[in-house]
Amino acid sequence: MEVKWFSVKKKLILFSLLLLLIPLSIIIFFANGKVRETTEREYVNSSLREIEKLDNAISMYFKGIKEDLNTLATDPRVLKADSSIMTYKDIKGKGPPVQMTPSKNGAVEKEIYEVFSHFGKNHPDATYVYMGTEEGRYVQYPEGPTLPGYDPRMRPWYVTALEDPGEILMTGAYISSGLTHKIVSNVVTIERNGKRIGVMGLDVSLDGLTSLIQDVKIGGSGYVILTQSDGTIIAHPKKPELNLESISELNIPELGAIGQDGAFEAKVDGEESVLHVITSKNNNWKYISIIEKKDLAASADQIGQNLLIIGSLVVIIAIIISVFIIIRFTNNFRKLAKEMRKLEKLKTVSEIAASISHEVRNPLTVIKGFLQLLKESNLNEEDKMMYLAISLDELERAEHIITDYLTFAKPSLENVKVLDLAKELDYVLTVVSPYANMNNVHIEVFWEENLCISGEAAKLHQCLINVIKNGIEAMPEGGQLSVSLKKTGSKAWLSVTDSGTGMSEEQLERLGTPFYTTKDKGTGLGTMVVYSIVKAMSGEIKVKSEENKGTSFTIALPIAQNSQPKDGMKE
Repeated sequence: MEVKWFSVKKKLILFSLLLLLIPLSIIIFFANGKVRETTEREYVNSSLREIEKLDNAISMYFKGIKEDLNTLATDPRVLKADSSIMTYKDIKGKGPPVQMTPSKNGAVEKEIYEVFSHFGKNHPDATYVYMGTEEGRYVQYPEGPTLPGYDPRMRPWYVTALEDPGEILMTGAYISSGLTHKIVSNVVTIERNGKRIGVMGLDVSLDGLTSLIQDVKIGGSGYVILTQSDGTIIAHPKKPELNLESISELNIPELGAIGQDGAFEAKVDGEESVLHVITSKNNNWKYISIIEKKDLAASADQIGQNLLIIGSLVVIIAIIISVFIIIRFTNNFRKLAKEMRKLEKLKTVSEIAASISHEVRNPLTVIKGFLQLLKESNLNEEDKMMYLAISLDELERAEHIITDYLTFAKPSLENVKVLDLAKELDYVLTVVSPYANMNNVHIEVFWEENLCISGEAAKLHQCLINVIKNGIEAMPEGGQLSVSLKKTGSKAWLSVTDSGTGMSEEQLERLGTPFYTTKDKGTGLGTMVVYSIVKAMSGEIKVKSEENKGTSFTIALPIAQNSQPKDGMKE
């Protein structure tokens, strides 16, 4: 049978595709999960790096402010502060704000104000520059309103400075008295000749910190919130109106008292987000980086898509290479198979010729010998008749060999009819019964009637006779031969089972091949004829055998028409 090379190519290409796609799909699946983990881990690392940069920038920012504050607190003009400086603590009542005019007041106050003014104009980040004295006097740049009864000694910034005299300290965020500015104060005590004369302050508006924090970018939608250690928001780039409010206003229960650093997931403004809390190394402030999970997922998906594109390109290139190799392989293999078929046909023809020549030569040699004997004039009539009988038997044997060969060589059916398989089997059993009796073999038959097949009666008889004869001859000491006929599905199954010598696995594998026989005087053509006829009738053969136990030879033939089975027994 010729191989369907197009089908082979498709199967090889499909196998190559599966070989590529299955591991690639597994790799992409696990890689995609790994990418998501890596993306979140990278977010944590990235936010840590960005916050470290921000913390260093803020630290440098306040370091400069502290240096400036120290310079101001030790300025000789500031150290001249005395009782001539204006005080507002004695202004009674709850009247309107009082306008401060240090630039127009006494000489000492005016000189101090000029120091503050010069500094403020050259340092735009300085919101307020001011000082309060131990007597409750107050100087501030820029000039502006203050509340009646304002006593600097009562303000948080003044109290904070007294906690550690001589050290520059930072207050918590607060709202300046009488104004709406939210500020953080840097303060230090003013010492003159070892005696404290007041407190110097330099304020930075939270708006300045917010602008610093707004420059920090975490992914596409990420941002950073800055809070005090007590949870007070110092700078919120998205919602500056929450500055100086408690962190509870963010409505993120997972933040709790913001006491512990680490990354976790929570809903922020209705969006699933990943948060990372980091404590500043300099002033214990807390940085909270926030990024939406969909932003992280988008990054992971983008990487996943890139992996998929790369994988697809690899698959396409691999398919092109595979198809090229497969086409080359199948073309070469087809040529090789074609040559092998030619060689096999030549070998078969050679074997057939050798076998036919050998098998036909034997009876011809016998006939030739007896014909030569018949020439002798001294032969009696009885010997002549015996020689003629033997010669005719040998001719019949030669004719049988040639008939088997022709049947094998041309197994196609010519006179096809609908045959009642039970009747045809009964006819064959009638023919072989004398042969069975002669070999002391008892035949038991079980059949179902009305099983019809399409076929040629003569070739069906030849096929069945060969099978049954083989079964009889497999029991040289006699025995029982079982023949059964039944319907299973759309096929008629005819089984011939003997209790003879049986066959080995090696013999079974070679059964039906050209000129293979297990008999001492066989040609192997009989079994080949059986296989050829059954194949021509669209049937199949199954053989089971076990050494010293027997062989079961089963033929399955398609049923030609519906039949009503009827059980019967014949012995």
